[in-house]
Amino acid sequence: MRPEITGPVINGGATVDSTPTITWTDIGANQYEIWLTQLNGTDTNGNAVTSPTVVANVRGIQGTSFTPTNPIGDGDFRVWVRGLDDDGEPGLWSPQYNFTKNLTTGPTQISPIGGVTVT
Repeated sequence: MRPEITGPVINGGATVDSTPTITWTDIGANQYEIWLTQLNGTDTNGNAVTSPTVVANVRGIQGTSFTPTNPIGDGDFRVWVRGLDDDGEPGLWSPQYNFTKNLTTGPTQISPIGGVTVT
C-alpha cells in the first residue's frame, strides 16, 4: 500500500504558511519517511533555487503528519511519503504531491464599501 498525501493544500495548490504541515492517509505503517524537495523559487535567505533541492528527508515519523522545523522558501515543492515496516524496511512511495509556497498568495483585501474611511 502507498499513502496518499492530503495536505497542506489541495495537490497543486498554494499556501502562505512558512512551515506547512504535510498530511497523508494512514496505511497502518509503524512509521513513515518523507521526502520534500524545493523545485524553484528562492530559499529562506532570498537566494535563487535553480535546481531541485532537498528540504527534508526524515525517517521514523510517528503518525500521519510532518511539519518542517525550519521555514521553507518561496517556490514550488514536491513531496513523497512512504511507510516503513517494523524492521524499518520501506514500502512504496506515495504518488508525488506538488504545492507552492508563496507569501503573495492569500486572501484578497477588501476595501470599505462606498469609499467609507474609518478613522
